[in-house]
Amino acid sequence: MADMAILEMPGDTDGFTVEDLEAFPDDGRRYELVDGVLLVSPAPLPRHQVAGTEILAALRAACLPEFYVVTAPLDVRSGIRTSLQPDVMVFRRDAIELDRPALEPPVLAVEVLSSSSRDIDHGLKRLTYARLACRPTGSWTRSSRPCSPST
Repeated sequence: MADMAILEMPGDTDGFTVEDLEAFPDDGRRYELVDGVLLVSPAPLPRHQVAGTEILAALRAACLPEFYVVTAPLDVRSGIRTSLQPDVMVFRRDAIELDRPALEPPVLAVEVLSSSSRDIDHGLKRLTYARLACRPTGSWTRSSRPCSPST
């Protein structure tokens, strides 16, 4: 599987914006932004999707009715230069509108770890979720290897 790419805008610009994201092709890759820096991930493997689906099912079964449990692709945005797509998210139903990107942070953001994204998910993305007001316990990671959770 190809590694995640990190691209910065050349020159003295402030980086990419969510408007720039809308111009990228719908090619199966995941395009995300952190403070204007573009993160490009390859399409996930079935192992990754199975892990995410198992997490989704467990969370859906455990959540109270006032929460939505959803999967990517769904943008979680903060300003014009940060837009992430956690693999699985839990939102308060009264905190999001169903017809637009999520502007409020999820109460829980889950990233399924893959070899191509492990460092970014554990480092940069975890710090960004914390900054977006996901509680420290509200950002989880899980390995896509069977029976190897990492929190």
